[in-house]
Amino acid sequence: MKIKTIKIKNIGPYIGENVINFDISDKTKRMVLIGGKNGAGKTTLFSAIKICLYGCVAYGYEANNSKYYEEIVKIINTNEKLQNGEAEVSIELLLDDGKDNHIYKFDRGWKIKGKKVFENFKLSKDGEFVSETEKSDFESFFFQIIPPYIVK
Repeated sequence: MKIKTIKIKNIGPYIGENVINFDISDKTKRMVLIGGKNGAGKTTLFSAIKICLYGCVAYGYEANNSKYYEEIVKIINTNEKLQNGEAEVSIELLLDDGKDNHIYKFDRGWKIKGKKVFENFKLSKDGEFVSETEKSDFESFFFQIIPPYIVK
């Protein structure tokens, strides 16, 4: 599995849309280092990746609930909470499913309306959105190959 791109919008210190592209074409380059000053957003970046890939499971919950949404509200950029209340994380992964390489895109976004948080999660494979059944099957497969506790 290789990360192609990460898009973070209004999470922590990431104001507006921020896209990080990883060059995955050179097979000899197998490692990416991320550095920065204290408070630059390194930990936020990794938290965003974990939440995008695992949703509520990233916080140890089996389903979306009020405690999970409280955690989401904490990570949304403060200025954005006062305006539109929208945040999003998208990740494109190159993943070998055992037969072929595919590009999977995880899109997880949140909207705050009043005191409620609404989450939207979409998964696409090679540019096509998958059905709810395929999404569920893929999440089970993904959780087996990369369990959420490994990301800690």
